[in-house]
Amino acid sequence: MPGPVSGLAVSEDGVWVSGGDDDTVTLLDATNGAVLTSLDVAAGGCNQPEAITVGASAVWVACRASGSVLRIDPQTRTVSALLATGGAPADLAADDDGRVWVAVGPP
Repeated sequence: MPGPVSGLAVSEDGVWVSGGDDDTVTLLDATNGAVLTSLDVAAGGCNQPEAITVGASAVWVACRASGSVLRIDPQTRTVSALLATGGAPADLAADDDGRVWVAVGPP
């Protein structure tokens, strides 16, 4: 996995890793570290993925440079939505009811 790691989140599927410099989100096998999926999130409008969290039915990524939050469907392992934040998201958290909270700084 090229580039520095900017965030980690653990799910039933494995370990989700966001990379800030190469605009990727990667799903790793939790037992052996093998790459299960690698997504080019820049293609979905997410630049500089800063943080990542797993909720009830989604993986959420804070996209700092693009001022947005990306939603990944963990079942299909594809980008399913991009939401503008009006600033630079730095961190986020999700709950089991499908809600996500985003800490946003100035653009």
